Amino acid sequence: MLRSVSPQGAVIKIKDAAFPKPFLNQLEYNCPVHEHWNIVHTGMLVPEAHQIYVCAENCLRGVAMTAAEMGLAHRYSSVALSQSDVTGGELEKVTIEGVSEVIRKLPKRPRAVEVFLVCVHDFVGADERLIYRELERRFPDIDFLRCWMDPIRQKIHLTPEQKERKSMMSVIVPRPAVPCSVIALGDDLPLAATSDIRVLLASHGASFRQWQDAQDYDAYRSLGDGAVYITRSAFAEYGIKAWSKALGRPGLYLPPSATFEEINALLTELLEAVFVAHDASEGEQAAERAAIGAEVRAFAAEKQAQIKRIFGALAEQLAGWRVAVDYVGHPRPLGLARFLISQGIDVRDVYFDIIYTEEKEDFQWLVSHAPELTLHSTNHIKAQVLPRERAPGVLAIGPKSAYFEDTPYFVNQIENDGNWGYDGLLRLADRMMQALEAAREPREVVQKKGLGMVTVL
Repeated sequence: MLRSVSPQGAVIKIKDAAFPKPFLNQLEYNCPVHEHWNIVHTGMLVPEAHQIYVCAENCLRGVAMTAAEMGLAHRYSSVALSQSDVTGGELEKVTIEGVSEVIRKLPKRPRAVEVFLVCVHDFVGADERLIYRELERRFPDIDFLRCWMDPIRQKIHLTPEQKERKSMMSVIVPRPAVPCSVIALGDDLPLAATSDIRVLLASHGASFRQWQDAQDYDAYRSLGDGAVYITRSAFAEYGIKAWSKALGRPGLYLPPSATFEEINALLTELLEAVFVAHDASEGEQAAERAAIGAEVRAFAAEKQAQIKRIFGALAEQLAGWRVAVDYVGHPRPLGLARFLISQGIDVRDVYFDIIYTEEKEDFQWLVSHAPELTLHSTNHIKAQVLPRERAPGVLAIGPKSAYFEDTPYFVNQIENDGNWGYDGLLRLADRMMQALEAAREPREVVQKKGLGMVTVL
């Protein structure tokens, strides 16, 4: 019976796809792939913070299970709302009293509390400012982070992930900037020491820290002395720019591009922000920019030669194979598909649901160079019932493409495994080769939550 289901609406060739929404918004399917992080995982990156969710019991189940699965149930609490709480006209009071009771009953007073309001607070027009103002008055020794669990509005406004990351930055204490220091905020996974960013910064004696380095709340709050702030996460771009604007310091969004030209441009932007002296003369600044440009070109030439050699060998090894990628495995699935195709690798399928504006150029390139590339929705309702038969010779990059392709050969990673730039591409090649040698059942792997989560006490 499943074979009679039409793929119309859930699958489309890229040559026929609309930008930026190739699939309609409608009733959605939530497939059993849970390795990507949610708001609970990300919020736990603030050391010693306690999370409190104010919501109906049916919606609390998922976040409660996530905290328990992480072994961090002691850092999670909830205020369960009843129908009368929502319709009685006193949701602000119920929220304030519920959160206050939780705090008073905790065995240890937390330094920070992440209060998650929800969609019903929006629906009834609850006064968010009043809620936090009263909580701050009652507990002046606690930093309150304004967070949301609101899936209803996430497609028409700032998402819960964007709001959470901005709030997580708000408790960092501004300090005088340390010259030539770079701090990364907003990323779920830490940046590897071998990344292009860290290697080039270290070669000039610049310091680098990221919020995953903070082992306690005081260390976390002390991240306010950076001269330049960066993030690789699209969810954190809004927060990093607001934070850096408030400090009057550069805040850069450095997405995990797979395009040589963009990698070079982002590296140049970073090095100029860190090392070009703002108080120098125009001539001195021009000379510094020219030196940085030459350095990046030389660095890139060596890395590109290495990449072409390694991916050339990988393409030979993958002869007869087809490759599928997804947005969980790499935040820029179209950019990754473009890169792999340009290296002679047969990418035929991409799994995602919306095209981010920053991938417009990659989309246009693929329309011209790979018009038969098939785009698959991961949450279209038909994705639940379309037939999936295990076919030989399929390598997937990311857990969702592994699940939908039902292939035992897959790179099990989220968010590009935290990697970036040329180093990230070389690491990916290594993982792709490893995946060819280590077959495993995707259904036994991809249901585990929060891949790469490091427990923060």
